[in-house]
Amino acid sequence: MTEARPDSITPESAALSSGADRGSVDRLVTRGFWDARHERHVEETRDARESAPGLPGRLCGRCRTRLGAERGESYREFLAQRVFRRYLPKAANWRCLEIGCAPGRNLIAFHRLFGYQPFGVEYSPVGAAETRESLAAAGFDPAHVIETDVFDSMFQRDHAGRYEVILSRGFIEHFTDPRRAVAAHVNLLAPGGFLVCTIPNLRGWSYPFLALLSPEFLRSHNTTIMRRARYRALFEGLGLGCLYCEYSGMFGLFGLALRHERTWRGAVAKAADLLGEAADLALFTLLRGRSLETPWSPNLIYIGRKEQA
Repeated sequence: MTEARPDSITPESAALSSGADRGSVDRLVTRGFWDARHERHVEETRDARESAPGLPGRLCGRCRTRLGAERGESYREFLAQRVFRRYLPKAANWRCLEIGCAPGRNLIAFHRLFGYQPFGVEYSPVGAAETRESLAAAGFDPAHVIETDVFDSMFQRDHAGRYEVILSRGFIEHFTDPRRAVAAHVNLLAPGGFLVCTIPNLRGWSYPFLALLSPEFLRSHNTTIMRRARYRALFEGLGLGCLYCEYSGMFGLFGLALRHERTWRGAVAKAADLLGEAADLALFTLLRGRSLETPWSPNLIYIGRKEQA
């Protein structure tokens, strides 16, 4: 792959710089939202390490590993990784940049699957620190995690066209204009490189739970793009060839981080968590890798390849 010229006018750079105020982007969440979310994840990870799994957890782990999944992997993630393996090549010298990289598990998983060298950009100081710890523990250079806003003009200029793979998983739906977020991804991608972008489908099974428990969480997401045709349209005209754009998974609940509240919402969230765990175990046990993608599926996946210069 050849490096892109920083001064070239490309579809993605034109889209990125469009608008009356080129330095602004309308966000649906604040940095504090992400800091709180990552702090909660650090606590949950520590608690999980300190407690041994019970019999149901051990049985579920055995069902997962017999299908080639990781012990803590959900069925929706198992199916998503199968899609990734179908379209992405293995290349030990390729650089993979994840946008919104905390807590780092996606980068480590992509290295395990494809051999890519992990890099990340993270807006949240708490999330950046967590990712550095994760990469260091896995034997990677923590300096590969850059704490900055991906829309920063200097970052976009200095890193344009540098990465063979750009990854984001649950990022672009937090903006009123997600197409600008997509353009920021594509600008960082080397010609011939691969873009992998996934978002949760909050208009699927999770919608009634979130509408009841946490309508403010729904408002932090741009749900208008959570239909396949609308989602695919975000990537058109930016110099990408679409390889895959489809719903993914069978069942999933999102945003139920209220289970620690000592309120009725916390009680319902705990019950929903148990329902999700039971459904996940049933999917691994009964479907054994089979799936039916529908508008109720929990994820949307886009994989595209940037046109050669």
